[in-house]
Amino acid sequence: MVCSKSCKCESLKENAVKAPKNPKKDKCKCRTPYASTTVKGTVKLSTDEEAIAGTNKCKVITPANLTARLQSPGPIGSVLPGPGSFTEFSVNAEDPVKISSSNNAFNAIELETTGSGSISINSSDGVNVVAEGGISLFAKQDAVFLTSDVNLPSALLLTATGVNSGIELKTGSSGVDINSDLALSGPGKKLGVKGGLSTDFIGQATLVAGSVTVANTNILANDRIFISRNNINGSTSLGVFDYSITPNTSFTIRSLNPADASVQTNDVSTVSYFIVRQL
Repeated sequence: MVCSKSCKCESLKENAVKAPKNPKKDKCKCRTPYASTTVKGTVKLSTDEEAIAGTNKCKVITPANLTARLQSPGPIGSVLPGPGSFTEFSVNAEDPVKISSSNNAFNAIELETTGSGSISINSSDGVNVVAEGGISLFAKQDAVFLTSDVNLPSALLLTATGVNSGIELKTGSSGVDINSDLALSGPGKKLGVKGGLSTDFIGQATLVAGSVTVANTNILANDRIFISRNNINGSTSLGVFDYSITPNTSFTIRSLNPADASVQTNDVSTVSYFIVRQL
């Protein structure tokens, strides 16, 4: 026989079976306690509101309550959640998706795939990524794609708006491939090229008796060398320049007499050179 009265869960203590006060008068042979983690007993079901609030310790959640709770999740708090698996993550049109972190670590927020799959972020109205400490895009097995199919002159923008800010592109041996025109459209803007080493494609050299050999381990047979005279350095005769290339080793600049192509040995000019690789 189940008693009509049972222990209340207000004390949050495990409720033991209560013996009847007067066994002769009390027809209740046993009293069913409320269930706990160690005692079998009676349970009371929670409402959706109680499941969403997540504060009641005396009621149990049904599958329907769990659905309501998952549809209205509360904040995670200060403890990181365990790893999870998701096939889709979306919100309605009125609410933004926000992933934020107040951590000062280098990788405060990471989106990572452990297999060969990729991470895709699609938006019909643009994607805005903002970080005070920098943004890093890194791919281990495949390329990083920044793509736009919008028919606008500036369909894809890389912008640095700080007074002293800039944009830097670094690659390995394959370089940066630009398959369209490159325009320096700002007033007073320039093209800068590193020089000074035997691997560089810009520099200066001084003729000795009308010629000079410049070491360059990067130069190839089909490279084009543009040469100009900076200073005649007291030369008593000047010629026109030509060059010859020893691939991956050096190139030689000569000053020639235009009449007979002989070397102008009295030309000791300082010359500048700029090397361009024909693709």
